[in-house]
Amino acid sequence: MEIKTCIENICQGDTNLQIEAIEALREIDFNALTECLLKILESHPDVAIKEKVFLLLKNVAFPRTNIYQVERMFKSDEPFIRNATIEVLRQADADFLSTMSRLAQDPDKDIRKFVLDTLVEHSSREAIQIVEHCLNDPASIVRQAAVESLGNMGIRKSAPAIEKQLDIETNLMIQCTCLESLANMRHSPNSKAIIEKFSKENNPMLLFSFVRYLGTFGEPEHLNLLETFVNKKGNMILQQVASAAIGILNRYEDIILSNELIQTLRDARAKQTNPNRIWEMTRAILMGLKEKGLDEARKLSCDGDEAEQMAAKEYLERYGTPEDQESLDECF
Repeated sequence: MEIKTCIENICQGDTNLQIEAIEALREIDFNALTECLLKILESHPDVAIKEKVFLLLKNVAFPRTNIYQVERMFKSDEPFIRNATIEVLRQADADFLSTMSRLAQDPDKDIRKFVLDTLVEHSSREAIQIVEHCLNDPASIVRQAAVESLGNMGIRKSAPAIEKQLDIETNLMIQCTCLESLANMRHSPNSKAIIEKFSKENNPMLLFSFVRYLGTFGEPEHLNLLETFVNKKGNMILQQVASAAIGILNRYEDIILSNELIQTLRDARAKQTNPNRIWEMTRAILMGLKEKGLDEARKLSCDGDEAEQMAAKEYLERYGTPEDQESLDECF
């Protein structure tokens, strides 16, 4: 049976024809079969047919063909084909990283970026080396993807490479991604120098990412920066500053927040509907007030909504009197 006839029969609804065609494939040149299947995969409009052809490629053709035909699929313009290729490559463990390394140098910047997106789920030394190498890519879209991939991998050993990129990078979007990625991995050995540098930066494009970075690495002395940002940008940055203040407070629980930041937290809480965020902000307000928050906590412990009650309970268990403990037993 000819390859063309085999493929036509496989794509028919007749089970007998399909079985006959699959049996005939045992005698077929698999490189030629792969080429034929690739053409169908690239041109057929029916996703159901594509899925059948892909299964045939994965289970019958690719185990007996060469990796360069798989690379051809990886470079396809169709998301279905590219994503299917990743599954094939992951099964071929021995070839996966060598193929990714080769494709990371492809002339097409979109292919190089797609390689980085693919490597996010891998944390091997070889995968990290491929991603870090792309930090030097001439295309900004690839450099940004490399930084983002390292941040999503969460490999702390990659933090110095991201910090170096942040120092030399002139593209503002990539600078933002560097700050966000360091915050994601929660590790930044040169955080003090980075905060010192960007605290003097007035470009509004960097502000949101820098505030998030502050929330992860900032110290009590940096709370005044958050106040400055709220005074300059107001509601536009309210939620981000509130989150950053909470981040610093969670790491340094002995600090007392200024009236300005307490009000920022109150304003941000008033705009929230998410119970977890309401609890988080109420807790920060009370913990930021320290002993001055007793009256507010007592009121919330019985009259607040569930999220506020939980935050007030936690506060009163730490700062409350024996009478407060008795009241808590009555309210809960």
